Amino acid sequence: MRYLSLWFNLQLRFHEHVKIVTSKASRATEALHMLGNSISGMNQLCLRQTYLGMVLPIATYGSVAFWDGKSSTVKNTLECMQNKALHFITGAFKTTPIHALEIESSIPPINITLDYYMECYATCTQRLNHSNPVMCCIPNHHREDILIQLTPLPCFPPPPKNLIAPYLIRQHKAKIKKTMTTQLICMAKGITNNMECISPHAEPPWHRLEYDYDIHDRICLYIPENRAGTSVKTEWAEDHANLYDEYKGDSEVMFIYTDGSLSYNNGIHRTGYSIVAYRNGMEIASVKGSMGEHVEVYDTKMRALEVAVELIHKLINSETSALPSKIIITTDNTGALQQIFQGSPGKAQGSSTAFHKHVLDILDQHENTQFALTWCPGHFNIEGNE
Repeated sequence: MRYLSLWFNLQLRFHEHVKIVTSKASRATEALHMLGNSISGMNQLCLRQTYLGMVLPIATYGSVAFWDGKSSTVKNTLECMQNKALHFITGAFKTTPIHALEIESSIPPINITLDYYMECYATCTQRLNHSNPVMCCIPNHHREDILIQLTPLPCFPPPPKNLIAPYLIRQHKAKIKKTMTTQLICMAKGITNNMECISPHAEPPWHRLEYDYDIHDRICLYIPENRAGTSVKTEWAEDHANLYDEYKGDSEVMFIYTDGSLSYNNGIHRTGYSIVAYRNGMEIASVKGSMGEHVEVYDTKMRALEVAVELIHKLINSETSALPSKIIITTDNTGALQQIFQGSPGKAQGSSTAFHKHVLDILDQHENTQFALTWCPGHFNIEGNE
């Protein structure tokens, strides 16, 4: 049976489809021999790009429908096709290990590629409307990680409560959750509640930047210059230590230290951030938080800066004494410093947009307040930065 160029049988098995697309991809790979070989014709880079752009999409068409992450039949069939392509692209001997060819050509194993496509589909599903039929068909017990709890369409109905003992109904539900699986359920497992949605129109083209005439002298960015073969960590650490010693007793200056971390403990991916605020040489506030296992170090640094400016906003609004006129925010990530006030499409856009909003609110409410965003290297025994 064929539908939308997908071949399957009455049991919804896609083995025949995998054989057909693999055959098509193999023929396309053979056709590449007309374009070059190890002596003349297209170079390895062009052959690799041709394979990734023209052959691989043929072999993986509809992979979201048939790849469940563990089917050895599907994996082995597609691997044979890719292995032939790797030998042709690299021009290596047939006895060369496949792992070496994958590293040499920068082409991941086929199962990793299929998993990546599944995760991409899960990301697209996260953006669907709550009334979309795809979202409605996801069983309720697989929705713990979806932000909006939806009312599913009837599926996997339990036995009638008035005829069956309650413990049998519980057993039925447990068995369904453990044994029943579909491709939609496999995809739903890739949806996480902290999935980041990047919007190309989060900020209008006329949104205010640090270079605008009304705020350019109230927001200063200090990052080190790149010097080939030299390190400026010690120099910047000493300068910041001297700066802190000079102004730590000044009530007009507030120091905010931020940091983010990533660690692996017994195979568990842990991430988190922390913020400490100092004024008059004393710690006045601190915040800590975790971000789960699906983020990287850069995300923790950006989140720390976002929470830091939220803390500043809260402290300023609750202050009964004179407000600080200078606020110094530090981090040890130059990339985060350069991106945090932009709000442009990219990684950790939500943190950047929130930071931008809070800073502008503070500057508009308090005309004498100034911000300094500076890089400060970690692990140099700077008070508050460890």
